[in-house]
Amino acid sequence: MNKNRRLLKLLALVVAFTALFSISFAGLASADRGERDSRRLISVVPPVGIAVGQSLHITFLNTGDNPFEIIPCVFEARGNEVKEGTPITLAPGQMGSFDVSWNELGSRLERRVQLRAVAHLNARDIKNLVVTGEVVDDETGRSTLFTPGTRQGFDPQPDPPSPN
Repeated sequence: MNKNRRLLKLLALVVAFTALFSISFAGLASADRGERDSRRLISVVPPVGIAVGQSLHITFLNTGDNPFEIIPCVFEARGNEVKEGTPITLAPGQMGSFDVSWNELGSRLERRVQLRAVAHLNARDIKNLVVTGEVVDDETGRSTLFTPGTRQGFDPQPDPPSPN
């Protein structure tokens, strides 16, 4: 009987220790997630296709009153990262750009690939970021496609004005 009680106490102690250990790591994971969430990954240009001899040129504009930093990235259709840029700090009213050339995509069997541009930036700066994308012919430098960037939280049909 005494042996069963000791075994039961030991089991209870192991369960309590495991629960305490799990809770402490969950707290650390949520703190780490809070730091990562401060810099969100948002889509900035809808998916576009480029072919041999073309580049995707992305332009960023800060329309706010404070400088902020973004890190541009481009993903292919399967979700694999193609290229990540260096951090770009944009002062108020300043523009920056990021290019991805067909030559940077590595050897591919297909002659055309879909790309999606994203940016890492703080959530508070999303409203001040304006983005455009264009597909450029490398040989001539001419744009073959221009696409406005996407706006986070844009409501195409705002609420009607309230009657006074």
